[in-house]
Order: sequence, then C-alpha cells, then structure tokens
Amino acid sequence: MILVDSRVQPLSKGYEVDPGFFGSKKSISVADLDADGEPEVALYLYLGGAHCCWYTQVYWYSSVAGRYSLRTHVWGNAAARTADLDHDGTPEFVSGDDRFAYQFTDFADSSWPVQIWAFRLGAFRDVTRRFPAAIRTDARHQWRLASSRGSDWILRRGVLAAWTADECLVGRCQRAFHELEALRRAGKLAGRQACPCDPSARAYLIHLRRFLRRTGYAR
Repeated sequence: MILVDSRVQPLSKGYEVDPGFFGSKKSISVADLDADGEPEVALYLYLGGAHCCWYTQVYWYSSVAGRYSLRTHVWGNAAARTADLDHDGTPEFVSGDDRFAYQFTDFADSSWPVQIWAFRLGAFRDVTRRFPAAIRTDARHQWRLASSRGSDWILRRGVLAAWTADECLVGRCQRAFHELEALRRAGKLAGRQACPCDPSARAYLIHLRRFLRRTGYAR
C-alpha cells in the first residue's frame, strides 16, 4: 500500500533540491526518530547556494490522522547529522546554531556552537542542554580552533563567540567572560576590522553578552 507518492518540492520557488550529503552517503534514511515504534523517513537536502542552506524533511506517520505528515527543519549554514548521543536507541540531530553566522565577523571566520535537536510528536525540539558532554567537547574544539587562527585575534571573534556560548550552556558563562576580558586587556581581541558590527574589543564583548542573553545561552 502506497501512503505517500509525491515529488520533493523546493522550500520556495527558484531554489534547488540537492542531496544533502552530495554522494558521500545516502541522503535518505528510515529510522524511528521519536521512539513510538513507527519509523520516520528523513530526507537530508541542500538548497543550492554557495554555502547555504541545509535542511531536513521528515515524513512521520500520525495514527490519529491515519496518514503521513511532513515536517521541515532548516539548519542554515550548518549541516546536520544523526547520532544516538544518550544511547537510548533513538537518534538526535546534531547541528550548529546558525544564528551565529555573520553575527560577529564575516562568514569565513564565523563558527557555530553545537545545537542538538530531538524529533518528538511531529516537531523538532532543542534539547542541547541535556547533553553537557557533547557541549564540553564542542567547547574544546572551538577553543583549539580559536588558538589556531594566527596572531590576529579579531579573526577569532566568531569562534570565541561560539566557545562562550558552549561555556554558558554548561554553567561557565562568568568564567568565560573573565577569560575574554583578560584577552581584551592584553590587547588580544584587537586588530584589523573584519566586521563593522563591533569597532572595538569592548564593543564586541558588549555585543556578545547581549546576544547570548537574547538567544537564551546566558541567563
């Protein structure tokens, strides 16, 4: 019995529908994403831009409606993968917070703190805070990335923003800003201007603190 038979439509007119993994692995999977005993069909797709956007379409069966419904989640510049982080047999979607793109620097020097989503009751839900080990791992990665970006620390502002977001999620927000303030006093957040949004290191820190509060990282 065929329950769904339709073309995969672009998000909007004029955009492409490309396989999200570009042949490196299958861009379609069948798995029980919400632990209800019914498998979901997930399509990992790409919009066709220079570096954006990745998105996932999930077909899920509603026993109430007696049919499959479609839910689309746009990841943006950060692709998503699935991993069973808590080893409970139900995979999570692991991606990055695309709100950090262009926020503190140009795209090439931007970075994204880890963002983890669960698919439940036909919707994607942000469950990042449930996985502190994954957050700490990403924080270490972001710090190493910042440390590898040469002597011009202004090129590291985007990565340091992602590192600070990770630190805030695991309760180390104040400690992270102390570290950034020490870098500022040492002149290590100054340099050539990569983004007009923050003309000084002090403006960058003010911008970062306000942004993390607005996006829920700092409480």
